[in-house]
Amino acid sequence: MKTALQGILEHFEPLVETVHEPLLVLDATMQVKLASRAFCAISGNESSEVIGASLWDIDDGYWDVPGIRQLLETDLKVTPAIRDRRIELESHKRPRQVLTVNARFVQAYGVVLFTIANTTNATNVAPAGAESLTEELEARVRERTQELEDERRIALALAEKAEEAKVVAIEASKALQRSEAQLRQSQKMEAVGRLAGGVAHDFNNLLTVILSCSTFVMQDLKPEEQAYLDILEIRRAADRAASLTRQLLQFSRKGSIEPQLFNPNEKIAILKLMLARLLGEDVELVTHLAPDLGCVYIDPTAFEQIVVNLAVNARDAMPDGGRLLIESNVAHVDEGYAAAAKGAFIPPGEYVTVSVSDTGVGMDLSMQQHIFEPFFTTKEVGQGTGLGLSTVYGIAKQAGGYVSVYSELGKGTTFRVYLARRDMPATETRERRTQATYTGTEAVLVVEDDKQIRMLCKRALSGAGYQVEVVADGIEALRICEDEGRVFDLLLTDVVMPGMSGTQLASRLAKTRPDMKLLFMSGYTPNAIAPHGVSGSAVALLAKPFTLAGLTKSIREVLDTTEAS
Repeated sequence: MKTALQGILEHFEPLVETVHEPLLVLDATMQVKLASRAFCAISGNESSEVIGASLWDIDDGYWDVPGIRQLLETDLKVTPAIRDRRIELESHKRPRQVLTVNARFVQAYGVVLFTIANTTNATNVAPAGAESLTEELEARVRERTQELEDERRIALALAEKAEEAKVVAIEASKALQRSEAQLRQSQKMEAVGRLAGGVAHDFNNLLTVILSCSTFVMQDLKPEEQAYLDILEIRRAADRAASLTRQLLQFSRKGSIEPQLFNPNEKIAILKLMLARLLGEDVELVTHLAPDLGCVYIDPTAFEQIVVNLAVNARDAMPDGGRLLIESNVAHVDEGYAAAAKGAFIPPGEYVTVSVSDTGVGMDLSMQQHIFEPFFTTKEVGQGTGLGLSTVYGIAKQAGGYVSVYSELGKGTTFRVYLARRDMPATETRERRTQATYTGTEAVLVVEDDKQIRMLCKRALSGAGYQVEVVADGIEALRICEDEGRVFDLLLTDVVMPGMSGTQLASRLAKTRPDMKLLFMSGYTPNAIAPHGVSGSAVALLAKPFTLAGLTKSIREVLDTTEAS
């Protein structure tokens, strides 16, 4: 980059070369920066021999005399402008000369303007003419310097803008990278969710067979027999497996939200066994569950997900092991409590609280401000999705609840979920309808692509007195109804099947069999099958896995319904 002095010298070099007076532009070390042709002529040198040389070395030291040194090195420091100084020069090469010189030190630019006004061997030049030259040159220097200063300010402004633009570009690039990472994570979670939904659907079919066949076996056994007790344990395990499939469907976003009234202590007690295996041997799991807790109204699977997510988050905060405490309590929130709650404003009222505390690394305040944001994670790349705590927050808010957090670095963290407390419902005194109540003699057409499900439906409904026909797909069902002209009182069909879906089949048959009742069954939930045309409260749906009692009960209820006129 050029210095200001270099810019000035380049700008005025043509001017100095065209003047007729002997003129030198010197820097602070008395090095010649510019020399007029007239000076080169009186010194007998080429301009290349003068420019860049020290004034004291030109002509073998001819100009290095006490008078000039006194003028340039001493007097100019006291008086920046000296006029008409007479100086005598003499050497063995030249005759004695008496010079009249002018000198001015331009402090702002660090240069000396040295002019020779008159010599005994040179054409006389009026002192006023030399002074006029000096003043003109100074004016041109000031003008050019101002131009350079303006250019410098513009350059600095542009540089600042460029730096700001660079910072903005860097931030935008980082934001883009974060967005791309979140998109990739979302796509990955979507793929995993679809896989989980498909697995849950197939697993529900298997559980339906297990539950139904175990019921068939238990019907032939006495409750006091060991075989009966063994089959009962199989049914309980299948029930727990069904709960897992609901969690998979919830994770895949294919599970519907079905709030229920229940005591959280019961769910926590069941989860404790699973969490103990999940957390590992180096984490001590402790539960303190308050008696007379009351109930909460939330989807049970979603509640379980809250507890599991918080427990997993706590485990990850204790890489070297520690203590994890799950507590339930009743909180009476007043105005003061609501204002003092950490991490959330909680309206006054009575709440059931579920707290998960760890003895892990803890978090600072800045981290606590972001922990519920989707994709925010403190884990290394590939170690976490950043969705666990945001899911907890979303579920709690959807249920009308709140989440607070308290944490200190090195001391651990406590997450507390607040859910509105409700009273335990009164024990139902109505007599339970026995399975025998759900019998009938109507004709039922079952359409199901899974052979095991078809066979157990035929066995269960035939045993309940119904006339049952089972087929594997919609094409076969249409052939029986339309070609053979057979009439059925109810159509029980799976929703998602190869070729023709259950909704397409029902739509075709409704044109020729408007009085035939309809009951769908599916391993998916209403949210997932809504795109297939199965939605609304008027649509009857039997969710898999189902029991024999659930099957016969749903069949009887649909047959007994009277369509609104």
